Amino acid sequence: MDLRVLNQQHAYQEICSFWDRHGKGEDEQPWQEWDYVFAMTALYRMKRYEDCLQLYHEFHHAYPSSSLLDDRMGWAVYHVHLKGHDFKQGDNARYLKQVDFVLHHGKQGPYSPVAWIVSQVVKAILSGELGQKIDFQRANDYLDCLDPKKLPQEERTYQQDDGKVRRSASEQEKWYADKSKILLKLKQYDACISCCDQALAVIRRFHSNNDAWILLRKIESLIELKRTADAKAALAHLLQGPARHWKMYMLGYQIAVLEHDKDAALKYIGAAALLDASHEMRVQFYEETASFLNEAGYDRMAMLHYHLVDLLRKENEWKLKPHHFSGKIPEDIAALDKRATLRELKDFWRTQRDKDKVFLDGQVKKILPSGRSGFIDAADGKSYYFSFADVQSGRKHLTEGSSVRFTLAKRLDRKKNRLSDNAVEITVEQA
Repeated sequence: MDLRVLNQQHAYQEICSFWDRHGKGEDEQPWQEWDYVFAMTALYRMKRYEDCLQLYHEFHHAYPSSSLLDDRMGWAVYHVHLKGHDFKQGDNARYLKQVDFVLHHGKQGPYSPVAWIVSQVVKAILSGELGQKIDFQRANDYLDCLDPKKLPQEERTYQQDDGKVRRSASEQEKWYADKSKILLKLKQYDACISCCDQALAVIRRFHSNNDAWILLRKIESLIELKRTADAKAALAHLLQGPARHWKMYMLGYQIAVLEHDKDAALKYIGAAALLDASHEMRVQFYEETASFLNEAGYDRMAMLHYHLVDLLRKENEWKLKPHHFSGKIPEDIAALDKRATLRELKDFWRTQRDKDKVFLDGQVKKILPSGRSGFIDAADGKSYYFSFADVQSGRKHLTEGSSVRFTLAKRLDRKKNRLSDNAVEITVEQA
């Protein structure tokens, strides 16, 4: 029996036959350590994963200090017990035991299943598949089994059923994204800030503006620690980038409240509310800003925000909650429907967002081939770069030659690595 030669010849079926005879007690020759390795390779190649586990049990009993088969064992466990696990009907406790078994015996490496299995179990935990109450501490413990610096930095590519190739974040980027999110949830703010700083320092290219979300978590942590100056500086840097989300302005509002800057708070309220139409996502924010407006003397606007919160809760069949003020919403406001409420609020939001801003008129000179950006020739004779993400009204009507109204903001030109004036808050003037 020379399994080494058969392995070199890729004669996996013949090697498997030796293992089958060995299992039946028909093989009188003693098996050496590398015989098990070649047999495990053959069984794995033939997708006989259950037999791989049986072989590992025998091998580990004969050679308890050897780690030669730990990687293959881990992958076999993955195929037999973890891949395709039904989290709704399956035994989730047993699933976690199998995960822990692999992590106990395996080590992170280029051919090890450890990193892949950790990513899968963390994904299951954070998605709620392993229980309605997400166990962030367990997810954090699993992530600590990996060294992020050893994870691949290249974007992952995969082919969908329609044949199109899609890209997703690298394993390293995914680790930092999950880790920073979990640390924030665990209220480990200093650790979250350190994690975010590491991610921003080591990841060369982020997927789908993930750097913005990581920086958002850093800012949230800084706010929780009352480090308002640092949070304010980080937010200013974030707003120079291309990514836009209402939460950025929500954090600006929180910083302004901590600094007792009423004017800045009002500007951020308007910017957050007008960024998109996802008002149901901002119920808690509107509740908080209503209390702020009430204390700041904007009584009617406060009541309109409270009323909008009630309308959104009813619309989504959510439980109504008592508001943070004594008394009732005035009858004239309570009688308004959602459309009328938003009409009045939008006027207020625009007024607050746009005060002290100078708006320019111009015409779209060119839309770049990507269809996501272009240039506007302004009435002042200058040409300004713009992104479609900054078109706030009339985006579907925007073409080359469209008349637009806009203001300017400093944005980072990544190619030139410098700040430049970009056209933002763009409104398409429809004929």
